[in-house]
Amino acid sequence: MHASMTRLHALFVVSILAVTMTTCNGTQRSLFPDSEIVYSRETYDAPEIGFIDSDGSGGQIVALRTSALAKPVWTDVGDSLYSIKWSGKGTYFGQLAIWRTDQRSPQTCPGNAWDGITNIDDTYSNGDSDFATINRAWYDILLADLNACEQLRIYVQLPSDQNNRRVVGGALSPDHSRLLYTIISGFDSTTPEYAITVMDLATGSTDRIASGINATWSPDGRTIAFTYLDGIYVQLFGGSQPQRLLAHNYDPDIVRFLGTSSLPRWSPDGKWLVYHRCSNLEAKCKGEKDFSIYKLSVASGAEELLVEGGSFPYWRSR
Repeated sequence: MHASMTRLHALFVVSILAVTMTTCNGTQRSLFPDSEIVYSRETYDAPEIGFIDSDGSGGQIVALRTSALAKPVWTDVGDSLYSIKWSGKGTYFGQLAIWRTDQRSPQTCPGNAWDGITNIDDTYSNGDSDFATINRAWYDILLADLNACEQLRIYVQLPSDQNNRRVVGGALSPDHSRLLYTIISGFDSTTPEYAITVMDLATGSTDRIASGINATWSPDGRTIAFTYLDGIYVQLFGGSQPQRLLAHNYDPDIVRFLGTSSLPRWSPDGKWLVYHRCSNLEAKCKGEKDFSIYKLSVASGAEELLVEGGSFPYWRSR
């Protein structure tokens, strides 16, 4: 009887996902594999989310019975995924989608306030709820309570009439005292400027510290990593010049640069960065399956391929 019920349960789960996981005793596990890294594999016509460990093992693909999901991020305990549900094919704007292990499919937050999301940057938990910094329409950076779908605070807000400026990113320091983001000036020009800015959240004061986008904090808060048009860089916060770890010719077209550019994510021990890029330096990658996911040693600059066909990896903190 137990074996029959287990098989029926498995068939039910397969009707929701293309892949399921079972424990050694045959009982249902979390819908999400217990992997270190989650990433986008396909986002619109046949959306898939990939899972893989940092050594390249344990790779699995979960096919979703929904449409247009991208850029998944994971909570620390791995019981929820947050992603963006695109508003249309070929766009970089969407709604916040929440997918928990006890739900059959992702649910979107209600209300127009959650339209136009371009990125979910940092997540953290306090035991009662999950929180994230969210970039909305390249004009705002806000703090949100993900469980309640509530906006708590607006950190950065550009006037809507400033069509030649954009704001990108929104990474909180580990102690939640500072915010990293980029102000792009001359958005429509042939030579835009990318000013990585740090904001003191207690005083509101800001300083420009480098040129680039998608800046992220190391787990100890001492170093930042970011993307620029010619590669991926690291820099000690508050000192030193940026050091280029990876030389890569990112497409200079500004719209595609914002929509598909690498967002380096740190490993929990601060020794690696994970990101996506075109495997062929001359290729014009257009979709998630055109990119490959790599990890990069912060100490040596050595690069390792983790998986072909994927983008926007997110390293789970444990």
